[in-house]
Amino acid sequence: MTRPRALAGILSILLTSALGTGCAGAQDKAVEDAADRARDAATELKQTIGLRLSRSPDHRSAYDGLLTGLPRYTPQRGGLLLRSDLAADRAWFDITVVKTATASGGFSHETRTVRLCAHITVRFPAGQRPASSMIDLNCPGDLAKTDPQLGTIDKVVRLGS
Repeated sequence: MTRPRALAGILSILLTSALGTGCAGAQDKAVEDAADRARDAATELKQTIGLRLSRSPDHRSAYDGLLTGLPRYTPQRGGLLLRSDLAADRAWFDITVVKTATASGGFSHETRTVRLCAHITVRFPAGQRPASSMIDLNCPGDLAKTDPQLGTIDKVVRLGS
């Protein structure tokens, strides 16, 4: 093989490797960014639910008001509120959040969509301020694998990184 051909072959291998690495890096970055957005949205929802329930001494009416404001899960809408319940000393909500992000890497742009499921609890201890908490929830298996606006769910993520 002549020297120019060998050099061209090496450059071709390096360029292919760099493009592949850039693509994988962009995919990872898009998943990471979408996961951060999903975590932020879940945290914001936890805070909203906690505030709405803690501001009202009538937990039943506050809970009912939340239910009218939170869309219930339907396969056509991607969903948000999966299930919920209210008891004398607490309310709980199972939610799903779907978020997407796009990242660039080298010569490519990659878009990824993630789903996060969480269980939010608001406790009403007697004589104390209500307190909200959130933990990971295993996403139900019957959730749609696509979102009508965002497309295919590429990954299910957790609250922790």
